[in-house]
Formats: sequence, structure tokens, C-alpha cells
Amino acid sequence: MQNTLNQKIKILNIIEILIKFTDDDHPLSAEEICKELRKKDIKSERKAIYRYIDLLSNYGFDINKTIFPKRGYYLASRYFEIPELKLLIDAVSSASFI
Repeated sequence: MQNTLNQKIKILNIIEILIKFTDDDHPLSAEEICKELRKKDIKSERKAIYRYIDLLSNYGFDINKTIFPKRGYYLASRYFEIPELKLLIDAVSSASFI
């Protein structure tokens, strides 16, 4: 039962992997994404990863394909970048009225 549930939410796991592990300097290949899915007991083939990435791109996620520094995919834009989050944290912590 758990395995079929994992298969149904595979596309959500793929976007989660792209969010956690990729940026423009650290792309993941389709095979590496498959390995990450296997860690979560989700079976997937490399060709299926291509289809899911196309679906996510069509839905609006900014997923880029690159060949340098290695072949793979990465999530190009996020809601907040790390420096933006640090700036927000500093602003909130230094505000005396909060």
C-alpha cells in the first residue's frame, strides 16, 4: 500500500529533490534523481524522469537543463534565495517593535 502511494506522488518527490539538492552549480542527472527516489522506496526509470521534468516545466517550475559543469537538471529560481532569507531574518531580529 505504501509503495503504491509513493508511486502516485513521485512527481512531488522529484520537485522536492530538485529543491533540496540542486542549483546552477550542482545539477542532477536523471539517473541521480532515480537514485534519490530509490532511497525513498520509489521505483522509476530514467525516461520517466524526463517526462516528469517536462510536466513540471510546463506547470511553471523553472527547471533548466545544463551540460556544464555536468549534464543534468536544476531548479533555476526559488521563492527565496539564501541571502534573501538571511536579510529577512536580520531585519526581523533587529526590529525592536516585533
